[in-house]
Amino acid sequence: MAAVVLVVVIVVVSTSAGEDDGDSTTASSATSEDTATPGTTASAGTTAAPSGPPAVQGDEDEVDDVTLERCENEFDIAVATGSIANDSSKASTYFIELNVLDADGTVVGNAFTTVDDVPAGGRATWEAPSTSALPAGGQCVLTSVERMGA
Repeated sequence: MAAVVLVVVIVVVSTSAGEDDGDSTTASSATSEDTATPGTTASAGTTAAPSGPPAVQGDEDEVDDVTLERCENEFDIAVATGSIANDSSKASTYFIELNVLDADGTVVGNAFTTVDDVPAGGRATWEAPSTSALPAGGQCVLTSVERMGA
């Protein structure tokens, strides 16, 4: 587990050379009727349409487990929420990264979260607070999903 934490810290530190990274939390619940598929975006309270091929880093089998459902401002920062459907054969930990974009598509913030021990065939929800507010017309996009056996 220490090696996993070290790898995550290295990824976050190397990513922060060009962008700010935020703190992460694991959500206990989230509800939404709006959904966006991996590689797509979610604007504040809206369903996003795919915008070309998925740009999410990670194995396709891992990326398709994660859904970005909402992105909206809470207490002056953008908070993204979504769900996980673990289609693997063992309990897994998920590492999820997102970018917050302004209306022009410029990265204005980042978000990261870890969800531990999602049971094989099970579901979980996640929440990732970002490093900035969601600008008017802005959106959140998944950038990376990694699944590791627990």
